[in-house]
Amino acid sequence: MNEPAGSSPHRTTLLAVALGIALAVGAAGCGGPAPRPSSSTPSPTSTSPPAPPVVRVASADYIGVVTMPAGAYLGAYQKAETPPRDRAYVVGPRYYAGLDGVAVTREFTVSQSPGASFASIRATSALGPMPSGWTASTVLQAADGHEFVVAHLVAKPGDTVNGDTGVGIGLVDASVRLGSAAAVSLGNVENNAIIVVSVPPGGDPLLVLDQKGGHPQSLHLRTGERADAEPLFYPVRKQDIKAEPAVALMSGQAFYLKESVSLVPWDAGRGWARPGRGWLLMAVRVMAVESFAMRLDAARSFSLTLTDRTVIRSRPEIVNVNVARADAELPAFSVVFDVPAGFRSGSIRCTLAGSIATTGSGPFAPISVAGTQDEIGGVSLPA
Repeated sequence: MNEPAGSSPHRTTLLAVALGIALAVGAAGCGGPAPRPSSSTPSPTSTSPPAPPVVRVASADYIGVVTMPAGAYLGAYQKAETPPRDRAYVVGPRYYAGLDGVAVTREFTVSQSPGASFASIRATSALGPMPSGWTASTVLQAADGHEFVVAHLVAKPGDTVNGDTGVGIGLVDASVRLGSAAAVSLGNVENNAIIVVSVPPGGDPLLVLDQKGGHPQSLHLRTGERADAEPLFYPVRKQDIKAEPAVALMSGQAFYLKESVSLVPWDAGRGWARPGRGWLLMAVRVMAVESFAMRLDAARSFSLTLTDRTVIRSRPEIVNVNVARADAELPAFSVVFDVPAGFRSGSIRCTLAGSIATTGSGPFAPISVAGTQDEIGGVSLPA
């Protein structure tokens, strides 16, 4: 018997099931599951803003050293000027101090990246803790009525007078001095460091380098240029001298001498020259046709005549000259003259005196030159 529509609960249930199956099949045919109900609360899509930098107010006499990570430069922290390269360094026997960026500012900012490491050298009566160790997102602010002088040490120092490379100022006493106040030691300062000094407006602090020996040199941190310096280092005056005619000895040897001179205030073997004096170093190369050995009396062998006819002998020492290979130019020896610091021209004369051995194991006999020895040549150094 047919039942009227809507008259049977069983029929209604079957229709609902059939409709559900149809919907499921249709969803599968569209390539994916039926959509899931969405949450009524959306997820957050924005990140929290970075925390504001910490502001530290420096003391009026603040001095600090900031070490940057490798590859960083002063410009990452502070807009800076580049000082003249030929005047922005001092060099000594065992140090090279150069500045390649300077600035004057009321605030020194270290951002989250690249960050930096602070060492507070002096901070008397600071209003709060000063940055110490690795620091990021910090603003160092000058005290009222003061400003910061900021200077950056070069990352790759040039050669020292002694010929060492990359030394910087780590081996000497480095300090900061403002006016007539006592100098403040910076301790061990690495290459690529930033020096921050609090000064009254217009203050000009000095970076002072003092290698033991009483010959300090300094740089203006405000401008980056040399202040007090050994003038004979800037520049070192040098000259090649024409070769002397062949020296013939009665014992049968013959050789040529080639010389070059340089005027310096310090020499590794002799230390600092006396005040107002300099060392005129003469390097002598020997070109020989056979091997021999000589012991030269330097003071008797070499003399320097100044333009006023003053004669200066080489400093007294016995110089050993060993020519082990014939037909070779060898950097055999050097002699030195103690001259006025203002020396620029003169002439050098060679009259060899000493002893010679013609074979490696032979006896030494007095040097006897065949003929007259001429002047080596004139010395004329740049002003």
